Amino acid sequence: SSFGLDVFYNSIQDYIYLEPTGQTMSSMPVYNYSQADASLMGGELYFSKSTSLDWLSYKTSFEYVSGEKAEGGYLPFISPFTFKHAFNLDFDSNNYKISIISKGKQNNVGQFETATDSYLLMNLSGSHEFNLGNNNLGFVWSINNLLDEEYYDHLSRFKKMGIHEMGRNISFGLNYKF
Repeated sequence: SSFGLDVFYNSIQDYIYLEPTGQTMSSMPVYNYSQADASLMGGELYFSKSTSLDWLSYKTSFEYVSGEKAEGGYLPFISPFTFKHAFNLDFDSNNYKISIISKGKQNNVGQFETATDSYLLMNLSGSHEFNLGNNNLGFVWSINNLLDEEYYDHLSRFKKMGIHEMGRNISFGLNYKF
């Protein structure tokens, strides 16, 4: 088992950031690089544990970041409160992972920036390894956004244009270790 807490506070002179202007060009939002004295603070709390079942472990984390300009107002494109949880199941040559990512609503927005709603994503992945003499062949698969959630990530530059993040995504692959 492990537990951790990381916190930070940074006072930055002449912080450079991308700022929405509130204008569009050919229906695309226009951004300017801006500079201001700012403070960023936040932290991460995490916990991981191997259970009494030798094939099951899990990890949980909470993350928070806040960014403000010294003259007042929030910095744009600061990620909202985030919760992550993952279960890992390991059976000899088979591995599976179930993960949940939840992001909170972000209302602490910069000028001309839009707030974003909260969302929850569920992902599944797995792998199986085959021995080929002294080498290994691994089959891997993943299903991201299993529930096909429509959402906008707060850091997206396309949310004002109505372009959602990726829906359900299924992938397969082979890994050869020699």
